[in-house]
Amino acid sequence: MSVPISPLARFAVLACLFSLAGCREIPEAPTELSALSTYLYRHFDNEDPVYLCMGMDNLRTFFADVDMDQDWQALSYEVEQLDQDDVAGIERPEDRSLEDTLPVALVTDSAFTPDQHADVIILEDQTPVEPAAPDLYDRIFVEPTDPSCFPDRGCTVIRALNDIHRKNLVVDLRMVTNKDYRWIELGEPGSGEWGALSRSWLPESSIGDSGAVALYQTYTIDLFLPVDGGAIRYMAIWPETVITGVNDETLEYTGRLGLHQIFDATEEYLEENAR
Repeated sequence: MSVPISPLARFAVLACLFSLAGCREIPEAPTELSALSTYLYRHFDNEDPVYLCMGMDNLRTFFADVDMDQDWQALSYEVEQLDQDDVAGIERPEDRSLEDTLPVALVTDSAFTPDQHADVIILEDQTPVEPAAPDLYDRIFVEPTDPSCFPDRGCTVIRALNDIHRKNLVVDLRMVTNKDYRWIELGEPGSGEWGALSRSWLPESSIGDSGAVALYQTYTIDLFLPVDGGAIRYMAIWPETVITGVNDETLEYTGRLGLHQIFDATEEYLEENAR
């Protein structure tokens, strides 16, 4: 099935035709979900926002025909593994192979806009929206140290550390992850339509005291795309998790379930606290 060219791409081509000074080469973004996921991870810090704009526009096009009323398991996807170029420039466990990750992805629709989700993003205590870390999920903002500028786009990039204690009947792990967020204007320049994208990673492996549980590496993208007065929320994760006695199929299901629980917890929080 062919995918229509995004509004930004049409605008860029027209600008190229009418510019007396000429035009630089317009980057092309993938149109399929798997390649888009790795593309967005790779280009998160690209100084030229057109890369992320085109990728996020194409992602919104991809999901336009998806029935979001399906059961959450029908809205899960398999995505390709990241490669070395995708993770260039981030601190990560270099002794771990990216081929050992088990990537999964999930999409949902939200009744709340990306602007409203931004109020959740800047919470220092993330436990209300992270069921897998009921006791500790502290977000420490590094740049800027006061993230209150982010929801209204007084700043368009924030960088944070997440101090997390994941705990349930099987897992008991403490870790610190990096997580950055960025606003991107979608469509044509000046459209006023903004989506948010985050990228996270684990700089050092986390191994449980007993050695039976380990999170050797993990990478995540989390997107909030404006649509119909609400948002499409999409997350893809690339973890390498080892739990004694647990097979890959169960680990993949657990990963998808964890994303679903985060989506539900966030909706419940916003139902009570949205501005």
